[in-house]
Amino acid sequence: MLNMWTHHLWSLLCRSWGNLLAAMGTTTLGLVILTVVLFALVWGLSVYLGWRKYRQAGGTHALKSAVDDQILSLQAWGIGFLGLLAVCYAVFIVRTIYIDHQNLVSRIEALRSQNVQIAQELDIHTHSIVTTDPVFPNIIYMLQAFNIFRHQHEQSRPCVIRFTATRKSLPLASMFAQFGNSVSGCTTFGPDPNIWMNPDLEKEASGAAPGVITLHAARENAAANELLINLGNQIPVKRSYDLPSAKQRERMYRIPNQGTEDLIWLEFGDDVRWNSEAIWERKIQTEHRPS
Repeated sequence: MLNMWTHHLWSLLCRSWGNLLAAMGTTTLGLVILTVVLFALVWGLSVYLGWRKYRQAGGTHALKSAVDDQILSLQAWGIGFLGLLAVCYAVFIVRTIYIDHQNLVSRIEALRSQNVQIAQELDIHTHSIVTTDPVFPNIIYMLQAFNIFRHQHEQSRPCVIRFTATRKSLPLASMFAQFGNSVSGCTTFGPDPNIWMNPDLEKEASGAAPGVITLHAARENAAANELLINLGNQIPVKRSYDLPSAKQRERMYRIPNQGTEDLIWLEFGDDVRWNSEAIWERKIQTEHRPS
């Protein structure tokens, strides 16, 4: 706490001194040099005049007498100058505090107005999807991808889409599962919202490639390959031909005529993000990059 107060006090003193020097049109070095030179000239001229006075009067030790006469004058000049400088500095400290206060008041008013606007926008985004937001085309293209998959899938065979996700990607995977289920026409399983309560699921999810959705499907599954392409336009996806065995599938889900289905397994790794998010982040970094 003491260090914080010391820091703020030092900052105030430095800014006040800077404001004072700016008002005087000089710098600290310039002020020191001007003061020394001015005092030297004034004091030297006073000593010279006193020396001439004592010489004309025929006194002995004229220079010493002139210097002794000007010692008190020099001290008075110094005290007067430092006193005036201290008064001006104190005035600028008060002025700096006042300006800071005015700036804070203006900033608070601006933030209040901004908060009202943000609250209104948040209320709109809470209850509806705004078509100008990147999430709208992301969802539209995701639905189109699953719709294209439904039309290309061999209708004579049942299909199953299984979703698994790490804890970090669970919200995104859940959204994919809920929207994809209504469009794909496939039976959907997962992701399990209580993954941390199932050691098998958590162990399985921990092996997912980070930053990408791994699409597991049979090599000859053309519909899955089309789904890969269409989803890949909006979000990072990679292909895999590794699928659970028939015995493993029995533990994962139960459907009629099990063993004849086409399985699509969408495995969400950590930190999976839409392409629009990555583009926006690069834009922000570019705008804030030092020139």
